[in-house]
Amino acid sequence: NHLAAMPGINLYAHLAHPQKNLGDAPFLPLVRGRYVNQFILGPAFAERLADWQRIAVGKGLKLTAHPDLACTQATAGDRELTLIGHVLDPLAPDATNDDILRTLLHRFTSREALIAATDRFGGRWLLVATSAEESFLFHDALGLRQAFYTDPVVTGAMWVMSQAGIASEMLSLTPDDLALGYLDTQTFRR
Repeated sequence: NHLAAMPGINLYAHLAHPQKNLGDAPFLPLVRGRYVNQFILGPAFAERLADWQRIAVGKGLKLTAHPDLACTQATAGDRELTLIGHVLDPLAPDATNDDILRTLLHRFTSREALIAATDRFGGRWLLVATSAEESFLFHDALGLRQAFYTDPVVTGAMWVMSQAGIASEMLSLTPDDLALGYLDTQTFRR
């Protein structure tokens, strides 16, 4: 049971520090093909990734995903689920991502209920859930589809991405001096 260990990331934290210009995200140029099957989620699409998928998520979130990355959405009223990757149900091996999402929508009465409903699922996935009350995300029990996020105080908004390098490269972020100091210790090198 990964419920206790996975409370989810609050995706509306960026609303406390709104970004002035939500047009083009402040990205640097990318090397083509470097981030195969990766994604970035935030208050704006990554305009310089012109050939990537663009998916509106919840209240003002924008998902920019590599063309080969499986992304599936299901909506019912004010509830929406966006799946990044592939989810597998051992009790229904023929179920598609869409089938599983539609089943999960019926179980999405609260954050806890939704997370608990994914206990038996395998695969490599990240699920973004939005409702009238909140928006959050969590990943598969093994964390195979990772999610890194930025501090809205530093970047002006919360950005979530599949590789930390995407944040560093595309948002022009530099490593923290304390982190660099820790990387140079015997404790870290062991």
